[in-house]
Amino acid sequence: MEVLGQLLAAHVVVQLLPDARRAAQFAAHALVAVPGAVAGAAILEGEASFEGEWDDSRELILARDDNSAGQPRWREISSGTHVLTLPLGTIHHRHERLYLLTEDPREIEPYVPFLGNMAAAIALTLDNRRNRMELELANAKLADSRGEYQQLFSTMMNGFAIHEIITDESGKPIDYRFLEVNEAFTRLTGMTRERLIGHTAREVIPGLEPSWVETAGKVALRGSQVQIEGYSAPLDRHFDVVVYSPAPRKFATIFADITERKRAESERQRLIDQLQRVASTLQENLIHPLPAIEGLELGRVSSTAYLPDLVGGDFSDVFIIDPSSVAILIGDVAGKGIKAAGLTETVHTAVASYALIDTSPGFILRKTNELLLRIVESDEQFVTAFLLVLDLRSGTASYASAGHPAPVHLSGGSARLLDPEFGLPLGMFVQHYPVCQTVLAPGDCLVFYTDGITEARRNGELLGDQRLLSIVRGLDGNHPEQIAEGVRSAAIQFTSELKDDLQVLALRLTHLERTESPTSAETVKSYAEASARRLREPHLSSTRSDHHSLDPTW
Repeated sequence: MEVLGQLLAAHVVVQLLPDARRAAQFAAHALVAVPGAVAGAAILEGEASFEGEWDDSRELILARDDNSAGQPRWREISSGTHVLTLPLGTIHHRHERLYLLTEDPREIEPYVPFLGNMAAAIALTLDNRRNRMELELANAKLADSRGEYQQLFSTMMNGFAIHEIITDESGKPIDYRFLEVNEAFTRLTGMTRERLIGHTAREVIPGLEPSWVETAGKVALRGSQVQIEGYSAPLDRHFDVVVYSPAPRKFATIFADITERKRAESERQRLIDQLQRVASTLQENLIHPLPAIEGLELGRVSSTAYLPDLVGGDFSDVFIIDPSSVAILIGDVAGKGIKAAGLTETVHTAVASYALIDTSPGFILRKTNELLLRIVESDEQFVTAFLLVLDLRSGTASYASAGHPAPVHLSGGSARLLDPEFGLPLGMFVQHYPVCQTVLAPGDCLVFYTDGITEARRNGELLGDQRLLSIVRGLDGNHPEQIAEGVRSAAIQFTSELKDDLQVLALRLTHLERTESPTSAETVKSYAEASARRLREPHLSSTRSDHHSLDPTW
């Protein structure tokens, strides 16, 4: 929120600066406050020499840009360096552009709508400044040429009016009278000069808000200046209004109709909200229900990032391999959208199916990796995954990591990260995944999570491993569902907004199993049949001993 506050405040400060050059310098520094920005530049007025490089100060871009579409646009200006161009313009004038340089456009993307609003606000401010300059010029010429002044006054594109304030006996503003209006004012308000000139505001606008009269009075009586963006209920329009005092007890208003911009902003927010609902629904549909397993308590929560791109690739699953073995899987697919969702399901199915052939996490991840190398076409799509197989009779947990953060082991009030030998993410290169082991005692908990937890940011600082361990340690004694929710809540509270999806899965071993559960056996059979149908893998019919001999982790 601090960054957004700076961006929203920047265009207010720009109008107070004495010239366009100072305004450009201030806007450039304001843009650098955006996370991920290497440099910012603001070319507000005049021509610029564009050659394709940033100068040493990192404040002015020298890159020819023919973007005349009036929309924010990304382009790469050198290897690994991207620039975001935001045109500054209204329907009446163009004031060059804002530029933002970054090495990671994903860091900047969530702020693009707000940067667009900032650019529009600055452009409107510059329009108002231009109009005020024109008006001052007209006033200077008034004594010599009333005709020239009237021509300029009447042809201004923005609405303009001059008023005198009306006060009661105590000097309190109670109304104001229209002294002069231009044609744009009558066009924007729908009221004629005859209805306005010489009449008071309360006579022509019955629903006038008292706060507006109070604001106008402060300007007229104190000589101050304000800028207001508000809604007029009687006119059913949104206006951006600059109010200043040209003479004692008088005030002038310059305003632009921003109704369409407000409607566009409202529609954009509606689409964002709709996108959030779609993302949440799709992600919920990708989450497999947690099974009921004798000897284990389970809990899981998930959250989608702010401004999601349809659906993220975070996933987790708990499934029964045989009556005495349970597999816990958590991972994250690079990218978002339908492709990421499809790859999530592929990994789910592959891991569940290979686990029925061999329970070694190293074997399962290696075979899943080989499968992804055959079917994934893009080099940019890969999957981090952590797989743990728990023996419910002994508490022995075997695990392997494909580039995914290690879970937290909570035991007796102490919390530590498991220590796997990390392998590369799935879908990158042919490789083996070393297997490590630990032992859980009854009452012990494991907390699995995606990197949306540890990489939650506040003022550029990550939540990190040590804070996570402290959070989990403080949740000792709670049910796994409460532990998972507590970790998620802490991460959301730490950051102003989620920039990545997250999932948290927690389990507690309540006791060790000694006998086979008939219900579990039936579940195994059902799950095995479903997995075999879902995975179109030619090696699925191979025997366990064949794969055992091929896996060097045995």
